[in-house]
Amino acid sequence: MAGAAKEIAMRSARSKGAKDPAYLAWIRTRACFICDYLFLDQASTTEAAHTGSRGLSQKADDRTAIPLCMHHHREG
Repeated sequence: MAGAAKEIAMRSARSKGAKDPAYLAWIRTRACFICDYLFLDQASTTEAAHTGSRGLSQKADDRTAIPLCMHHHREG
């Protein structure tokens, strides 16, 4: 998992601006961080979960997104 996290950080550092559809598409090809960390079988598709700081009714920059399965994205 450390290799995947490093690759995501490197791709994130290269991206510019708040919107990066290519980065989000790439994130969706990765395994869920939580399932991978806990050695769980991922039962649903991967979504891009925005994790950066944001204000009320605002979404964080796309480059702050991490891969999470539908379950962990919605249930935390």
